[in-house]
Amino acid sequence: MEDGAPLGLMEGEYSGNRISYSSGDIFVFYTDGITEAMNSRRDMYGKERLAEIVYRNRKLEPKELLSAIEKDVRRFEPKSTQHDDMTIIVVKML
Repeated sequence: MEDGAPLGLMEGEYSGNRISYSSGDIFVFYTDGITEAMNSRRDMYGKERLAEIVYRNRKLEPKELLSAIEKDVRRFEPKSTQHDDMTIIVVKML
């Protein structure tokens, strides 16, 4: 799905698409608490920073990649109070 409401959030019709995946492809599912985490200057972690940490660590196993993301978010906001839930799921195609 290219745009619209998140799948499963509301009842309704969803456009569909088929995409082929290959061995080694990585999927990172996350809640907005990750990308909207703020540091003491009120800068947000952001999608770009998340994409960069995933790219730099793409050779890691899913559990290790998850740990790398968590550590980077904590380094980004060491003195800030968490204001939202933070959930991450990492899936790597075999």
